Amino acid sequence: MRLEDMKQEFPKMPADMKAMVEREVAKQIKTVKPHFSAAKIAAVSAVAVMVLGTTVFAGVKLYQMNREAAGEYAVETRIQKAEGAEAGIKDQSTPLEIPSVTMEVGYIPEGMIQTEDGKYSYSDTPHIGGISIVLYRMDQGDEAFRVLDTGVLNSENIMAGGHDGVYLEMQKGNDGSIYFNQRIYLSFPEVHHVVQMYVGEDVTREEALKIAEGIRLTPAEDGNDSTPALAWSDYAASVKEDEELSGSDESGMCLTVPKEKMENVHKIGDSFSPLEIPDPELAANLKIKVTDVQIADDVSLLDPAYMDSAFNDAVDANGKLLPNTINYIKTGNGVDSLDEIIKTREVPQKLVYAAIEYQNTGNTELNDVLYFGSLMKIQENTDNYAIYQGETPKDGDQWDISSGTSQLQHLEMPYHDVLGGSENKNYISSIKPGETATVHIAYVVNEDELDLLYLNLDTYGGTYEFSDTSLNLGLVDIRQ
Repeated sequence: MRLEDMKQEFPKMPADMKAMVEREVAKQIKTVKPHFSAAKIAAVSAVAVMVLGTTVFAGVKLYQMNREAAGEYAVETRIQKAEGAEAGIKDQSTPLEIPSVTMEVGYIPEGMIQTEDGKYSYSDTPHIGGISIVLYRMDQGDEAFRVLDTGVLNSENIMAGGHDGVYLEMQKGNDGSIYFNQRIYLSFPEVHHVVQMYVGEDVTREEALKIAEGIRLTPAEDGNDSTPALAWSDYAASVKEDEELSGSDESGMCLTVPKEKMENVHKIGDSFSPLEIPDPELAANLKIKVTDVQIADDVSLLDPAYMDSAFNDAVDANGKLLPNTINYIKTGNGVDSLDEIIKTREVPQKLVYAAIEYQNTGNTELNDVLYFGSLMKIQENTDNYAIYQGETPKDGDQWDISSGTSQLQHLEMPYHDVLGGSENKNYISSIKPGETATVHIAYVVNEDELDLLYLNLDTYGGTYEFSDTSLNLGLVDIRQ
């Protein structure tokens, strides 16, 4: 996947969507990696004090959520003073407490389950689609709420559970995966919070609105039991930071490194220690070795019990991998133009199957050993190594980015055959002294990218950029 494609996976957004991505990237990440940085959604403080008008004055509604066109495909959602409310706000301005709140979701569709706080998915596809809900605590005043969405196909004002709201239908992505192509905003001025719902395309508009209808926010009796909310001031700061980064034309990602930074690369069969883990005993006594890498065009090497559900639509009746469709896209600005597919092509896909040994060389048993493997595509240049960005347009090409539709290639570790730990995920439950545990990990790649592959066994993860931890540990060269 190119960096441009990540704008689809991780849309240009500040803290709200970044937080959702860290809780979820539900359409992408299946395994839990506890070293990930904390999401910016943090538990609200018990009380925040500010000067605001009361929500209702003499039966008059003081605030309204509304939408306004900001281009052919852009919509701004905002909260404003209601008509006739000015006098009430002016006369009744008093210090007002913003309580911690508890969110209740009174309705979820049949077959949908709660997978995390604020995250609901269908039980047969728990890692993709569904609905993610973000709360904003309006610590800068209700009227500070103002969000611009681009790529909007349809929009409407709604009422849900007696609260003003806005419903948006967005353009879908071009990579074949389930997108969060719907947004719902709801205003709760009585507790000075706003609800934002990211709705996957696997949820109908009707069901999404029924979910919105059943949402209730009530002051929490105990701050420790409150639902996490993002302070609007933090959101505003992230918007500014994002705009500055965009204006400087810098991604903030480490996409190239000088050749001396890659001197610690391991070959298949090399043994090395996980130096970048916090447990000294584990670092001293654990040895890692990639013993074998096989390339196949089918999934016969895999145990069906451990295969991600995305494999179901990626193979034919004989288990052979279907080709990946590459879309060549002319990107729109989301305001006056939308993304347009200029041409497509198909490329064969290959399974990359790796066997990795974890050996306990110490005298004590090692328990709940975390493992993780990220597949990196790295291009060797004359004086540096660079994260492979995919095809680049030539002079005269109308497209500016390319994007594959294979869902398997958007998963960081679509197959791993050892489960353990308290959550029965990517942990080795126990390795006794002198014993070796073997883990098999598999990935799916385009056939024409087999000569770019490195395996990053740093448990912090990392596929799309270089990190100090992965470089210090050393990547494993599995190029074919």
